[in-house]
Amino acid sequence: MAWQRPWCGASMDESWYQQLGARIARFRADSKMTQEVLAERADIAPSYLARIETGSRHPTLDVLGRLASALQLSLARLLADGDGKHAEAYARWGKTEKTITQLLPDLTDVDLELIETIVIRLHDGPKQKS
Repeated sequence: MAWQRPWCGASMDESWYQQLGARIARFRADSKMTQEVLAERADIAPSYLARIETGSRHPTLDVLGRLASALQLSLARLLADGDGKHAEAYARWGKTEKTITQLLPDLTDVDLELIETIVIRLHDGPKQKS
Protein backbone atom coordinates (compact mmCIF):
# COMPACT_ATOMS: atom_id res chain seq x y z
CA MET A 1 0.00 0.00 0.00
CA ALA A 2 1.34 3.44 -0.94
CA TRP A 3 1.81 6.12 1.68
CA GLN A 4 -0.59 9.07 1.37
CA ARG A 5 0.68 12.64 1.54
CA PRO A 6 -2.17 14.17 3.60
CA TRP A 7 -1.57 17.69 2.29
CA CYS A 8 -2.21 16.80 -1.34
CA GLY A 9 -3.92 13.42 -1.40
CA ALA A 10 -1.36 11.92 -3.81
CA SER A 11 0.31 8.62 -3.06
CA MET A 12 4.06 8.21 -2.84
CA ASP A 13 4.31 5.07 -4.90
CA GLU A 14 7.40 3.15 -5.86
CA SER A 15 7.76 4.98 -9.19
CA TRP A 16 8.14 8.30 -7.33
CA TYR A 17 11.03 6.87 -5.33
CA GLN A 18 12.56 5.42 -8.49
CA GLN A 19 12.36 8.84 -10.17
CA LEU A 20 13.84 10.51 -7.09
CA GLY A 21 16.67 7.98 -7.04
CA ALA A 22 17.33 8.55 -10.74
CA ARG A 23 17.48 12.32 -10.14
CA ILE A 24 19.95 11.84 -7.29
CA ALA A 25 22.09 9.59 -9.50
CA ARG A 26 21.95 12.13 -12.35
CA PHE A 27 22.91 15.04 -10.10
CA ARG A 28 25.72 12.92 -8.63
CA ALA A 29 27.04 12.03 -12.09
CA ASP A 30 26.74 15.65 -13.25
CA SER A 31 28.83 16.61 -10.20
CA LYS A 32 31.45 13.99 -11.19
CA MET A 33 31.04 12.21 -7.85
CA THR A 34 31.13 8.51 -7.17
CA GLN A 35 28.53 6.94 -4.91
CA GLU A 36 31.25 6.55 -2.29
CA VAL A 37 32.14 10.27 -2.33
CA LEU A 38 28.52 11.44 -2.18
CA ALA A 39 27.70 8.95 0.56
CA GLU A 40 30.66 10.14 2.61
CA ARG A 41 29.68 13.80 2.17
CA ALA A 42 26.08 13.02 3.16
CA ASP A 43 27.21 10.82 6.06
CA ILE A 44 25.39 7.69 4.85
CA ALA A 45 26.61 4.27 3.80
CA PRO A 46 27.44 3.83 0.08
CA SER A 47 25.21 0.74 -0.03
CA TYR A 48 22.30 2.82 1.32
CA LEU A 49 22.89 5.47 -1.36
CA ALA A 50 22.95 2.75 -4.03
CA ARG A 51 19.54 1.51 -2.86
CA ILE A 52 18.18 5.07 -2.74
CA GLU A 53 19.32 5.62 -6.33
CA THR A 54 17.46 2.49 -7.47
CA GLY A 55 14.34 3.48 -5.54
CA SER A 56 14.41 0.43 -3.30
CA ARG A 57 15.01 2.51 -0.14
CA HIS A 58 12.89 5.46 0.95
CA PRO A 59 15.15 8.10 2.54
CA THR A 60 14.03 10.37 5.36
CA LEU A 61 13.79 14.11 4.88
CA ASP A 62 16.96 14.46 6.94
CA VAL A 63 18.88 12.17 4.58
CA LEU A 64 17.47 13.98 1.53
CA GLY A 65 18.58 17.29 3.04
CA ARG A 66 22.10 15.96 3.55
CA LEU A 67 22.20 14.61 -0.02
CA ALA A 68 20.99 17.95 -1.40
CA SER A 69 23.63 19.78 0.63
CA ALA A 70 26.37 17.41 -0.51
CA LEU A 71 25.26 17.94 -4.13
CA GLN A 72 25.12 21.73 -3.55
CA LEU A 73 21.41 21.81 -4.41
CA SER A 74 18.39 23.11 -2.61
CA LEU A 75 16.14 20.43 -1.19
CA ALA A 76 13.34 21.81 -3.39
CA ARG A 77 15.48 21.31 -6.50
CA LEU A 78 16.33 17.76 -5.48
CA LEU A 79 12.67 16.91 -4.90
CA ALA A 80 11.32 18.70 -8.00
CA ASP A 81 9.43 16.39 -10.29
CA GLY A 82 10.46 18.49 -13.29
CA ASP A 83 10.57 17.01 -16.74
CA GLY A 84 13.72 16.79 -18.85
CA LYS A 85 13.25 20.33 -20.16
CA HIS A 86 13.49 21.77 -16.65
CA ALA A 87 16.45 19.59 -15.76
CA GLU A 88 18.30 20.74 -18.89
CA ALA A 89 17.47 24.37 -18.13
CA TYR A 90 18.89 24.01 -14.60
CA ALA A 91 22.03 22.36 -16.00
CA ARG A 92 22.50 25.17 -18.53
CA TRP A 93 21.89 27.78 -15.84
CA GLY A 94 24.60 26.23 -13.68
CA LYS A 95 27.13 26.79 -16.46
CA THR A 96 25.82 30.31 -17.14
CA GLU A 97 25.86 31.18 -13.46
CA LYS A 98 29.51 30.12 -13.15
CA THR A 99 30.47 32.21 -16.16
CA ILE A 100 28.63 35.28 -14.90
CA THR A 101 30.14 34.88 -11.43
CA GLN A 102 33.63 34.78 -12.92
CA LEU A 103 33.00 37.85 -15.08
CA LEU A 104 31.01 39.86 -12.54
CA PRO A 105 33.93 41.81 -11.03
CA ASP A 106 34.76 43.23 -14.47
CA LEU A 107 31.19 44.20 -15.45
CA THR A 108 29.98 47.79 -15.25
CA ASP A 109 26.53 48.91 -14.13
CA VAL A 110 25.65 49.45 -17.80
CA ASP A 111 26.70 45.85 -18.58
CA LEU A 112 24.51 44.53 -15.77
CA GLU A 113 21.51 46.59 -16.93
CA LEU A 114 21.99 45.23 -20.46
CA ILE A 115 22.12 41.65 -19.18
CA GLU A 116 18.95 42.21 -17.15
CA THR A 117 17.16 43.70 -20.18
CA ILE A 118 18.17 40.77 -22.38
CA VAL A 119 17.02 38.19 -19.83
CA ILE A 120 13.66 39.94 -19.39
CA ARG A 121 13.12 40.13 -23.15
CA LEU A 122 14.05 36.48 -23.58
CA HIS A 123 11.61 35.54 -20.84
CA ASP A 124 8.77 37.67 -22.22
CA GLY A 125 9.31 36.49 -25.80
CA PRO A 126 8.41 38.42 -28.91
CA LYS A 127 5.55 40.84 -28.47
CA GLN A 128 2.55 40.12 -30.65
CA LYS A 129 1.09 43.04 -32.57
CA SER A 130 -2.52 43.84 -31.78
